[in-house]
Amino acid sequence: MRNKILVLPAQGLSAALFYVFILASLTVWQSLQAPWLGLTIKANSDQLIASVTRGPSARIPEGAILEAISPAPNSPWLELQALDVMEEPDLLPGYTELDAFFARQGEIAQILDSPTVFIQWQNPVNGQTQSTLVEPGERPLSSLPTLFWFQILICSLGCLIAVWVWVLQPRELGATMFGITGLLFPAFVLPAAIYSGRELALSENLFFSMSVANQLGSKMFGSAFVGIFMMHPVRLVNVRWLYGLFVLMFCWWIVNAGRLVSSMDIGLRAAIVFLLLLSFWFGFQQWRKTKGKPLQRASLRWLALSLLLGASLYIFLFTASAGLGWITAIPQGYAFGFFLMIYIGIALGIGRYRLFDLDVWAYRLLLWIAATLAVVLLDTALIFLLDWSQGLALGVSLWICGVLYFPIRQWLWQKLVSRKAPELPTLLPELLLIAFSGTAEQRAKQWQRLLRTIYTPLQIRQSSSTAKKAELFESGLALLVPSCAGMPAFELIHRGQGKQLFSTMDTQFVNALAELMGQAEAARASKEQGAIEERKRITRDIHDDVGARLLMLIHSSENPKQAELARSAMEDLRTALSNIDGLPIRLEDAVADWRDEANQRCDAAKIQLHWENKLESSSQWLQPRLKTLLQRAFRECMTNAIKHGKPSTISTTIQMLNDRLIILVTHNGERSDPTQWTPGIGTKGLLDRLATCDGILDARLTPSGETEVRIQARICP
Repeated sequence: MRNKILVLPAQGLSAALFYVFILASLTVWQSLQAPWLGLTIKANSDQLIASVTRGPSARIPEGAILEAISPAPNSPWLELQALDVMEEPDLLPGYTELDAFFARQGEIAQILDSPTVFIQWQNPVNGQTQSTLVEPGERPLSSLPTLFWFQILICSLGCLIAVWVWVLQPRELGATMFGITGLLFPAFVLPAAIYSGRELALSENLFFSMSVANQLGSKMFGSAFVGIFMMHPVRLVNVRWLYGLFVLMFCWWIVNAGRLVSSMDIGLRAAIVFLLLLSFWFGFQQWRKTKGKPLQRASLRWLALSLLLGASLYIFLFTASAGLGWITAIPQGYAFGFFLMIYIGIALGIGRYRLFDLDVWAYRLLLWIAATLAVVLLDTALIFLLDWSQGLALGVSLWICGVLYFPIRQWLWQKLVSRKAPELPTLLPELLLIAFSGTAEQRAKQWQRLLRTIYTPLQIRQSSSTAKKAELFESGLALLVPSCAGMPAFELIHRGQGKQLFSTMDTQFVNALAELMGQAEAARASKEQGAIEERKRITRDIHDDVGARLLMLIHSSENPKQAELARSAMEDLRTALSNIDGLPIRLEDAVADWRDEANQRCDAAKIQLHWENKLESSSQWLQPRLKTLLQRAFRECMTNAIKHGKPSTISTTIQMLNDRLIILVTHNGERSDPTQWTPGIGTKGLLDRLATCDGILDARLTPSGETEVRIQARICP
């Protein structure tokens, strides 16, 4: 029962959809409860500008400067400030300013709750101050700003992505923590959507509640985010430490919400810095623990890259740009979009999607981020240290970084990304050497040696795959090299001695390598075919010319010795022609030919032949030259036995021992010590030729006094 998945992916995703739907609906409902003036207000320096007016405030012209509001003509006016439409109050310097902001929001909200509201505004044309009576109405759905809907969309998508990864890998602790961050994402984004999407003000209690809810959600979200690095790709700590982190952040939230410390830097911002540093620390520990584990290391690289990309864009567009004056800082609500980038990257990392291709573009992205950061830092230094103007500082920064970027980028690219694989032209000589090797077995061994030299895998194994192209599997841990040039397919396991993953660049390289190998094999086959055709032509010419004359000599000769000599010459000619044909022969057929020849010679010499064939039925083949060599060696043994031994019986035994063919020729003729034999010219040449195929020819006296000659030769499969 423990191995049973309790929640099916479809059920988990449906539950997540229902969860975000309920939270989004409550957020929309709460945002529509505030009274509506029909104004879209933007802050400009220390003024509030009515950029869009409609509904109750349709009489106020667009572009009017809003100055004050009052519930009645005789009531005091409450002067409006640019701070009143501040999107995120947590940016205020301290608790005193924050509490004053909430109190002021309460005052404005109390006026807006009146049946009538007087708005004092300045005409943008003539600068005259006027007042308009407005009767607040119910806020329509269409009045909710784009920023409001964007935040709902972002947190909903992030939640669904995280829960989807979680339900697909319910036993993976990293995926579990990622799923928890998804559930907590709306918990701190949606409260921010309520107060950032307000028209002018919210009640003090509501604003305070949404603010502390946002802070609690962000702390719990950050804790779960750190938990991902604590548990993925490898588990670093006991789960109890993870629980302790959530408890610590909850207590920290109570301290901040209850104003138990005097500084917001300690109560609020220090917690964010603490969680960020903690994530960096566990990320560093994960990097150490995943050494020698390319799949886990690549997954971790996804996480780090996603965090770096999202954080870099947030800092650049939300903080640095506004401080340097390049562009206006984007609203915080839109900055939440960078979290979606982080979510997508983490989902790919935990799901291990195409990790084998990460290095190719990840380092490009990192180099781009580094170049952008260099421009920002240099521009900042020129502005604040040398007191340069923004335009001059930006121009000089771009010029300096542009000059340095490309050579540094190329150097880093070679150091970090380049796999240093040999180029195809440098491999052509070795490919030709492999293609023109003698046997298929030798070609396969040399092909494996070449693949091992290029990729240094931990293991190479033969595969039965019939794929025509190279393929990656096991998330890049293994590479399939397709069958080519008559050689089987191979699987390369764990690139770079288990320190790297294979990539699609490797599949492209292997495909090109296999194609060149196929072309080299085709050239070799064409050469061999041409040689075969030429040998056939020579064979036909010799057979027709020389063979015909020998046959005529055999039939026309009146001298029996000359006829026998012509027959021997005819037999040697046939043997030579069979060598020229270059076609292998079955070992069993060759043995049958040798036995037939031995019977004829023993019958002619009045000698009894005992033939023992211990060969089992097999598919062994003899190359023509080896067959001829063994036939000549056997013939030489029979000739010496008949001529010098003058025996009454000759025994022949043929057997295989491993990959060696053994022929024993034993006779009971005249005894002589084989160590005193003097080999003739023919025997010496025969011994030399046998040595080329790891063969030997030796003789000895058996205990029974018979002479035994042994022929051995290695038979290649």
